[in-house]
Amino acid sequence: MTINSIWGNILFNKKKEYNYRGRLLTLGRQGIEIESESVKKLYGTVFSMIGKVEPEHLFKFLGFETCDSMDISDKDGANIIHNLNEEIPKKREHQYDFVIDGGTMEHCFNISNVLSNLARMLKKDGTVIHLNHTQGYSNHGLYNFQPTLYYSFYKTNHFKDMECLIIEFVDINRKKARIISVQNFNNLDFNTSNDCLILFKAVRGKIELIAEPIQEFYYNILKEKQRNNGAIIEDKKYEKIVGNVPENSYENIVKDAQIVELD
Repeated sequence: MTINSIWGNILFNKKKEYNYRGRLLTLGRQGIEIESESVKKLYGTVFSMIGKVEPEHLFKFLGFETCDSMDISDKDGANIIHNLNEEIPKKREHQYDFVIDGGTMEHCFNISNVLSNLARMLKKDGTVIHLNHTQGYSNHGLYNFQPTLYYSFYKTNHFKDMECLIIEFVDINRKKARIISVQNFNNLDFNTSNDCLILFKAVRGKIELIAEPIQEFYYNILKEKQRNNGAIIEDKKYEKIVGNVPENSYENIVKDAQIVELD
């Protein structure tokens, strides 16, 4: 629930692509811990203000009209009190153009309810952005997440314009990170000793009841067996379904990665 220099850099550089606008909800009221002078410069007048920079200043600078925050208590200044493990009330549905999870979901036990809540709070064509933990951070939260969780859930629920990035910190001070674009491959061939975050963005399509997914490649295996009347799937097709393809090699995944280095 903190916007640090790397997260602040990514948020700014995605401004045009993600088209920040309208009503924003953040999970937890975000803290601001941007120390990099180059990142402060990106936000122009925000960091030239006298006094403490509040998250609402930063988000309005990015283009949002309003900024609400939801938390289990009001100790950090959230204006909507709700336990995301529990279903949101009807009045919260379809209220937001953007929902940003800047590191809250891993602290909630009922992930199914959290994802359902986020989807239901979005308007049609609303955007959800996650920044969660995928590797490292032992005991930081209850979970570390994998790309297939997001792809499986959001595809099942007819979201579109999905993007998945792994943010791999490559120095001990976390001032340098490798930004790796992750396509929808199952059994992702990516391993590192460095701590990693996962950024996932998706846009809500048609409004309908939220469904819980079967993990995508198991679902694809089931559908293929149904097409074959239960016959064994040929090896080449099976390898493609489960993600054992040349495009999924470690070398291919990281070769076009972008390096972000902050002062």
